Amino acid sequence: DESAHLRDVLRLRDGAEVSVFDGAGSEFLCRVQEIGSKKAAAILRILKKLPARENDSRLELTLATALLKGEKFDLVVQKACEIGVSRIVPV
Repeated sequence: DESAHLRDVLRLRDGAEVSVFDGAGSEFLCRVQEIGSKKAAAILRILKKLPARENDSRLELTLATALLKGEKFDLVVQKACEIGVSRIVPV
């Protein structure tokens, strides 16, 4: 899925540099060596491990949202917290 995203959505080609995350909190600067055809994977070379970021954003985000019926408001609260909203104001 990710190699298709590189090829078809981002339209990256050989030699492009990208940041890659390993799912354990580490970030790497990589160079695309080869992007295969529709069913083939992409090959990337790790150039260097990037230093850990303490906090991506120091913004204090406030989300003002309408009250929603049922569990929809719960979903809005959940997703807002996931993206770093620090305050939710129901209107």
